[in-house]
Amino acid sequence: MQRLFAAGSSPLHAALSDGSAPQLSADTVEAKVATLGAVLATLGSRPALVGLAEVETAKLAAQVAAASGLGIECIEGAVDDELGFDLEALNISLLYDPDRFDPPVRLRSHIIDRTFDNRDVLEVHLPDRTTGRELCVLVNHWPSRLSLESADRRVAAGYYVRQLVADVVRFSARDLWDKDAKRLRVPPRKELKERASSPVVLMGDFNDEPFDRSLDVLNSTPERSEIEEDLKVSGRSVTARYTSYAASVPRLYNPTWELCTGGLGTYYRSPRWRVYDQILLSRGALGDWGNGRAVPLRPGQVMVDGSTISVELPSGRPRPFDENSRQGASDHFPIVVSTS
Repeated sequence: MQRLFAAGSSPLHAALSDGSAPQLSADTVEAKVATLGAVLATLGSRPALVGLAEVETAKLAAQVAAASGLGIECIEGAVDDELGFDLEALNISLLYDPDRFDPPVRLRSHIIDRTFDNRDVLEVHLPDRTTGRELCVLVNHWPSRLSLESADRRVAAGYYVRQLVADVVRFSARDLWDKDAKRLRVPPRKELKERASSPVVLMGDFNDEPFDRSLDVLNSTPERSEIEEDLKVSGRSVTARYTSYAASVPRLYNPTWELCTGGLGTYYRSPRWRVYDQILLSRGALGDWGNGRAVPLRPGQVMVDGSTISVELPSGRPRPFDENSRQGASDHFPIVVSTS
């Protein structure tokens, strides 16, 4: 059994991206890297994937991976972004199990909202040795809740990411255009089903909960049957079949729905817990990874160089990292999905 792991917002940077704060000391950054690595180590075994948020450079992401002692690797530096951009974490990154996955064959950095100097979605394509297929991972950190208009921005992010998923699991009109016959063609159902079963995993800090509009736009659901039946093609004519195919929007399985009780989550904002950090699976990923259960990772305390570091407040809430005491790790608990 392996785990999919999404680390919530855990600011780790040498300086804030807008330059409004003084640079953190090297030993402070080193202490936080060690603590985050120790939190990862409490998993006990190597996770398949780890999505990181608010880690500003690829170097720091790689240091967190090394500090965990789990043998996971950072994707950045393995291959250039397909648009030619220099990938330097830019707030989010991905760690992976090198025994399960070959290095990424494709990376793309998606910047949706330009309020802050970071990217919102990192698209990574990893060859999966276990299945022989290529896994698409979308690591997300959607617009902050600090501004009034951010809710609309997250809805826009939902539409954007839904299209990224569709690009992997559906044929586009361009794909289906027969330039010689000058008409659309619809492949046999077997071919459509094979494309629909391409695995996609989404993870990260969405700054919204499973029941919010942005996740509804993303077409996420806690119902496994809705995922398995998300491909519907009918009709006798090519036009009718294409129309039904185009209307067959991909659905995503979201196991974090079960946390939406108000009494458990990854971030606490009065008067209840919030489920901002989530992991979602496409139809193909659900088949590859199984129907996993989502739980917040709450180790309570970790050991770093022989010292006990508390990562949870007496109230049970996450303890943010404190530069002076070196206690705490993040104001979010990470989310873990264990797979069968």
